[in-house]
Amino acid sequence: MRFYNLRLSPNETISTAYGTAIPLQPKNLSPGDRQFSGILSTITLRMSGMDSQEIAITARLTEDTDGDLCTMPDTSCGLSRGLTTSDKTTSVFKFEAQFNDEYPLNLFVKTGIAEATLDEVILSYRMDR
Repeated sequence: MRFYNLRLSPNETISTAYGTAIPLQPKNLSPGDRQFSGILSTITLRMSGMDSQEIAITARLTEDTDGDLCTMPDTSCGLSRGLTTSDKTTSVFKFEAQFNDEYPLNLFVKTGIAEATLDEVILSYRMDR
């Protein structure tokens, strides 16, 4: 079993409603690597510009760009704030889900109070290869 991290830097503005799908697809894939097959363990979201009153964010993972075909339904997660910069936050969604699909998976994220910027998405998964 091998363990992997896929790091993406979407630099997307997130608001109180689901917006545009964020494709979770690495750049410059060769044709043989276009298959995501493995057990997704965590999705880590790193954000900046987070309102001081915000206590959680909500995310959804889908097969389609419309947000209708959910592979992870709406899930809320608390925020860990930076020790020196309180508007920088990290949220970790933990689950065990088997995926065997073509890219892209799509991520939708929303806040509860105000806009923030989604700076980084980290998918941690394992594969039997």
